[in-house]
Amino acid sequence: MSRNRMVAQILLIASIFVGAFSYKTAAAQQLPPVRIVIPAAKIDAPIIPVGVTPKGNLDTPPNFVQAGWYKNGVAPGQIGSAIIDGHVDNGASIPGPFKQLKKVNIGDTIDVKNAGGQILHFVVSRIDAYKTDNFPSKQIFNDYSGALLKIITCHGKFIASKKTYDQRLVVTAILQPENFTIAPTSRLISYL
Repeated sequence: MSRNRMVAQILLIASIFVGAFSYKTAAAQQLPPVRIVIPAAKIDAPIIPVGVTPKGNLDTPPNFVQAGWYKNGVAPGQIGSAIIDGHVDNGASIPGPFKQLKKVNIGDTIDVKNAGGQILHFVVSRIDAYKTDNFPSKQIFNDYSGALLKIITCHGKFIASKKTYDQRLVVTAILQPENFTIAPTSRLISYL
């Protein structure tokens, strides 16, 4: 097992015990994210809030510059899956903010700046690719095993007739421990 993978697994285990901690960040107050930076993939993009399409799918920003935060979910830094999505490209020559997301590895860092000016640090713990037609939305959106960030973009082969890719890439990252502070609590919360 690589050192980066071991560190990511340790952080995952630590996040499970998050019920005994409180955040020293204002992210727990549902401050929206405004920027995402992923050094390993040379990603630095502004973030706007997005909702769902009329068909009930996660919406994306209307351009190829911004990433989108699912505003009906949790904010980065809160317990649950904070969802950020964005285009990989337009299926041709215009790159999107997550064009290089496929270069991310387990153990890489992701920084998210919120509207309060705080920078939350995450570490990549998992990378998955799913068929677009069989995307596990409930599994992705309803994961409360820690303070998670889930980044979603298109992946695989572009299907011109559908104007989309045949896969979705999902990068999961865990809030790093320096964003926590010990706080007295009368109860422990289980997130398993």
